[in-house]
Amino acid sequence: MKVECRRGHLMCGSCFYDLLADARLRNMFPTCPTCEADISMSKVFRNLTAEEVTSELPRECQYCSEKFVYKLLDRHEREECEKRPAHCRYSLIGCPWLGPWVAASEHEGKCLYVTKSIPEIMNALDELRNKSENENNMYTDALNLLHHKHVTFVELRFKPNRDDYSQLYFETSTFSAFGQEWVLDATVNDIEGDPDRSFQRFIMYQLSLKTEICSEMEISFSIMKSPHSSIRMTPRTYKHIFSQHNTASGYKDLPLVDSDECNRLLANCDFKIRFFMSARLI
Repeated sequence: MKVECRRGHLMCGSCFYDLLADARLRNMFPTCPTCEADISMSKVFRNLTAEEVTSELPRECQYCSEKFVYKLLDRHEREECEKRPAHCRYSLIGCPWLGPWVAASEHEGKCLYVTKSIPEIMNALDELRNKSENENNMYTDALNLLHHKHVTFVELRFKPNRDDYSQLYFETSTFSAFGQEWVLDATVNDIEGDPDRSFQRFIMYQLSLKTEICSEMEISFSIMKSPHSSIRMTPRTYKHIFSQHNTASGYKDLPLVDSDECNRLLANCDFKIRFFMSARLI
């Protein structure tokens, strides 16, 4: 994506979102890096002509540095480049080797996993299975949450605020679930002193109970994107036992796919999510 400010200066989509996110974290107005004109989601224009022109310009392969027209680059990097990353053919029995495709045959000819004993191979397979199970459990937990007998969901909007030190944080309005009142709040880079100086950004959130309860309650909860949202995230379910003396879950990762997605989210004034909860009395 290519956008331009009101004076015609171009920015790529990634740089544009970075500028907006940086300004939000610094509590400043974002400006064009060329002319310092004010920029925002509503004050820039998408330049389709520039996008079409740049799509025909040559770009370097990230692996071999050869140049290709943009529309041909993806196929080259996935299927043709001799330096593209490849796993050993014996990775299915535990070999962790990862290197350039052109060197894979040489490695496989002397791969030590071919000569390993059956117990050693079984141990390696156990490690691979555990890793796969951990990944599958994230999706299983999300599905189990949706099938729980006592489950509810609510559409929430995270609104930006500033603390006493002018640090940015987000908070939702109070909402009702299971006869109690709750609220979500979120921080950037776990309340890091200067998150605007960090290249890697992430958002963490916590669920807090705002009313008193008589008995302990185990809450399973998960954030998913709201309908029509372009936020990219992976499902992740958390559990916490709430009690009279334990009213906050502690901060959990908002499961965005990467730091760039975090910048896209920070570029907006606020953002919506769909929040799922299930409850079990203890």
